[in-house]
Amino acid sequence: MSEPHFLTDAQLQEVLTAQTAATTGDLVPVGADGAPLLPNSPDLSGLQEELLFSWVSPERPFRPRTSPHYRRNLWLLLALIVLLLIFLNQLALLIVALSLIFMGFVLANVPPRKIRHYITNYGIYTGDRFYSWLGRGRRFWWEMAHGQEELIFETAGFPYRVVLMVGHQRNHEHLRQIMSHYFIEQKPAPTDIDRLIAWWHRTFPLE
Repeated sequence: MSEPHFLTDAQLQEVLTAQTAATTGDLVPVGADGAPLLPNSPDLSGLQEELLFSWVSPERPFRPRTSPHYRRNLWLLLALIVLLLIFLNQLALLIVALSLIFMGFVLANVPPRKIRHYITNYGIYTGDRFYSWLGRGRRFWWEMAHGQEELIFETAGFPYRVVLMVGHQRNHEHLRQIMSHYFIEQKPAPTDIDRLIAWWHRTFPLE
C-alpha cells in the first residue's frame, strides 16, 4: 500500500480557490456511482485529489425493536407526554413531541440503508455530504451504539459533530491512521445533555 498523499491546509486552500474560480458546483464533482471525480487540471499539478480509504456501512446504528415490552412502554410514555402537555396547554410542544416520537418509532423499526464513505486528501464524503479538511474541528473518537462502532469527529461549524458507522472491524485501524493525521484522538467529557439522556435511559428503559 502506497504512502497517503496528505495535503497541508495551505494546499487545500489553493485547491478550493482554483475550483471555486472554475466551477460553481460542489467542491469536487461526484460521478453517477457516488464516487468523487478526481480533477486533472494542470493548475492543480501535484494537488490532485487522492482516495485514501473507502468503506460501506449502515448510515446509522440499528437494533430491531421486536419486544412486546418495548411497544407497550413506548405507548405508555407517549400517553404520559400527551396528557402532560395537554394539561399544561402546550399544543405547539405537543405537535413537536408527537413528531419526534413518530420519527423515533420509524427509525427504530426501519433498517437503515447502506452507504459508501470516501476519505480523500480533500476531505470526507459520506452519502451526499462532503466535509472538507479545512472545516475540521480538533478531535475524533469512538463510541458504541447497539453493539456497533461509531467514528465521531468534530467540525469547526455546523453540524459540529459528524457520526459515521465503522462497519467491519477491519476498518477501524485504517480510519484511525488517517484521522490521526488531521485530528487529536480524544473523547470529550460528557455534557449535561449527555448525562440527562443517560439518566433518562436508566430511569425509563423501554425494554
